[in-house]
Amino acid sequence: MENVERVKVWDPVVRLFHWIVLLAFATAALTGFDLLKLHVFAGYAIGALIVIRVIWGFTANGNARFDSFVRHPEVVIEYLRDMARLRHKRYLGHNPAAGMMIVTLLVCLCMTVLTGLLAYGAKEIAGPFADLLVDVGWRWGGTLEDTHHAFAALTLILGGLHVAGATVESFLHRENLVVSMITGYKRKVD
Repeated sequence: MENVERVKVWDPVVRLFHWIVLLAFATAALTGFDLLKLHVFAGYAIGALIVIRVIWGFTANGNARFDSFVRHPEVVIEYLRDMARLRHKRYLGHNPAAGMMIVTLLVCLCMTVLTGLLAYGAKEIAGPFADLLVDVGWRWGGTLEDTHHAFAALTLILGGLHVAGATVESFLHRENLVVSMITGYKRKVD
């Protein structure tokens, strides 16, 4: 067995955010309005985690910082072209496509939480928007709930694409990215 030098890539905040958001989103998706209190709790947890991750994305060091992985769309397209040709570069942190996916997932998660809170306020007269929507909930509740479901479905689809992308990257670079998101370590860049 060869001795491969490993380096720390993902800090505990990034790793915990990743896995707790996954758990909270799965909880919210599986409970829906059937177990409303648990669903709402999971949504609040996701909202709090998004705030923490955004703050961390601007204040942390290294690969956790947004400016370390958010790239111009042209760079993302070029990376995807190179990937299709099996000539894409290996990144120690997030590659350009993963960076775009992270931003897209954060926006969709944020919209899922926001529309969920609005639907909760309109339909249940509860949560931070209850007072704002008490008189119009009957009119907007269904639309807000439908919008919430649409953003949740889009987030689920994007999550599936994220898993597919990580699987392809793991295969092409012979590196288990799930393990690296658990341990925080990756093989040093060649």
